Amino acid sequence: KIDTDGITASSKQLDRKFHYLCKIQAKENLASGEHHVETIIRALVGNRKLLIDYKGTLDLKAKTVDIFPLTLTQYRDDLYLMAYKNEIKEENIRAYKVSRILKIQNVKDTFKYPNEKKWNPKEYFKNTSGIIGGVEKKAQFKVYGESKRILAEKRIFGAEIINQTTDFNEYVCHYTNIDEFIGLLFIYGQDIEIISDKDLKKSFREKAEKILKRNSM
Repeated sequence: KIDTDGITASSKQLDRKFHYLCKIQAKENLASGEHHVETIIRALVGNRKLLIDYKGTLDLKAKTVDIFPLTLTQYRDDLYLMAYKNEIKEENIRAYKVSRILKIQNVKDTFKYPNEKKWNPKEYFKNTSGIIGGVEKKAQFKVYGESKRILAEKRIFGAEIINQTTDFNEYVCHYTNIDEFIGLLFIYGQDIEIISDKDLKKSFREKAEKILKRNSM
């Protein structure tokens, strides 16, 4: 346990201590001189509540939200803060994009951090395709070419290899958000063949067609 009142580490020191986590340069509103990432890390270490002004994708203006920070996580080129919203309940877990946090007030109140049974980020994201949860669906796809070797060295989407040949590896996995999942697949798009499900295959093809149309002019 660490007494956060005694912490004097600068942002640069935190970058060295949490290098993989902090290497993403999250866009911040620094007009008031606030450093959101450092404040978030201090709150996480000290199990302290935060009061944030947050502007979501569909919000017309920022809303003030009382949160209980759980985990700072990286997804693609952004940082997200997983937290309880307003009250410590499983159904209140939300993902807050750090770049959409306009202001943070560091509250002195502390809270009891949940045990591993109640909050385990590895379990929470186990079968998700990104930061957004939802109804779990099953996908099956083949990977060819150079991507075959690259993906064989990684653990992505919780995917399991069910068939290996000299030409391709065949995977089965689960996803929770079709847009996020397709975005991840498109990194290796030229070497991907989707077997199932039908909606995934259709959306993948439509995205490819839009790319071709946009770049054929």
